[in-house]
Amino acid sequence: MRCTCGREMKETELTLRGFTVRGFVCSCGEKAYNPFDVELVRKIVHENVKARKVAHSLVVTVPTPLAKLARIKAGDALKWRLEKNNLILEKG
Repeated sequence: MRCTCGREMKETELTLRGFTVRGFVCSCGEKAYNPFDVELVRKIVHENVKARKVAHSLVVTVPTPLAKLARIKAGDALKWRLEKNNLILEKG
């Protein structure tokens, strides 16, 4: 992919609204985000998730756009951790 300055851009991971997305960066500093990932972030930012009770546990579902961005699929090992009163789900 070429930058507007004419140089070749390198494929990399960029941060968009706190999410890691695919993209390209040029040595001049210009960035280009993967439009598919940008759309997933847009959907996630406007989506609320609720905890619900099932038996003696609380269940939280991972919205599809977020699962795609995090590259999580059914059967993946995930871990919870608590950091400064934030519950963080990590792919194991």
